[in-house]
Amino acid sequence: MPIDRSHYGKLYDIELINELFSFNYHLRKLNDDIDSLTSGYADIKNAYILHHIQKIDYLINAQSTADHLTALEIFLSDTEKQIVQLMAKIRLMIKKDMPLGTRIIGWFIHSSSSKLDKTEIDKEAKKLLQEIEETKTKSQKEIEEVLKKFREKQK
Repeated sequence: MPIDRSHYGKLYDIELINELFSFNYHLRKLNDDIDSLTSGYADIKNAYILHHIQKIDYLINAQSTADHLTALEIFLSDTEKQIVQLMAKIRLMIKKDMPLGTRIIGWFIHSSSSKLDKTEIDKEAKKLLQEIEETKTKSQKEIEEVLKKFREKQK
């Protein structure tokens, strides 16, 4: 899946841009790991279905896949927290950041620094988490409405 980099054009803080590139690299590795795990399980499943491996071999490999999925779940939970922190930083930095020309003019005219502090990031992250929860709740309600209509049509 391609990663959207359109927000880079609005950012001028090199540390944040480097953090985003590093994070995108880790996401690509995660996607590759998921693809490998999916492909590996499909191979095992197909080999078992076609009777190329015994049931015990399938079960051993399936358990190994399940163990990897558990580790992946833990990693995804941590990744979700990192995403919220990065989104908070991006939101705040887009509001504060200035292009180089504006920054040069700022040297001659007093302006505030665009560095972000932890409390500001935490506050924005909390706001983001609230928006995410509101979106989840709204989506769940919409899904329930569609399912309700679908069930009524089946009657």
